[in-house]
Formats: sequence, C-alpha cells, structure tokens
Amino acid sequence: MGQIIKGKPVGDALSDQLKVECEALVKEGIQPKLAILRVGAKPNDLSYEKGALKKCETIGIQTEVTELPEGTTQDEYIAALEKLKKGSKLYCLYNISYKDEEGSFSKVNVVLSS
Repeated sequence: MGQIIKGKPVGDALSDQLKVECEALVKEGIQPKLAILRVGAKPNDLSYEKGALKKCETIGIQTEVTELPEGTTQDEYIAALEKLKKGSKLYCLYNISYKDEEGSFSKVNVVLSS
C-alpha cells in the first residue's frame, strides 16, 4: 500500500530549502529574480501570477512583471523578451505559452543567457 504524503509539509520544506539557496546566491552576488511577461489580463493568469509573486516574496526572490496588451504580435512579444534580456542577468526563460485570437503562435521555448 502506498504512503499518503501531505502537500503542505512538503511545500514548506521546499520553500525552506529555496530560502537557503537564495541566501547563498545573494552572498555570491547573484540576486534571484523571476520576470513574468504576460499578455493580457485573464483572471486565471492573474490568480496564478499573484500566487507566484507571493511565494517569491517569502523565499527572497525579486520579481518583475511586464504586461503586454491583448493582440500583441509574436514579433512584439519577442522584442519584449529581448528587452528583458538586455536589462538584467537573465539565465533561463522557458516554456512560454501564448496564443492570440488568430492563433498566430502557441508556444515559445527560449533559453537566454547573459
């Protein structure tokens, strides 16, 4: 029979470990940061974002949110990604899902490094 694992203790332990890792990075001169590039303001996206921002705050990760308007084109989206890259030491950005009304693109997998 399998063991039942309660989510909160596991989540708390992960958060505690991330705090320690973030503190170690800061001591080395590296400030962890989450950059969110969002198109539009759908309620589900905002709810997920709010939770991510709150968790980052408790762990010690800086955050930056950029909102692009609905109808943003793929070229505009990529330009915004490039702007984020130029403004900071961005090590990795991955699995960005996006689809406009016309379905111009559905997923971008990008890795950027400075």
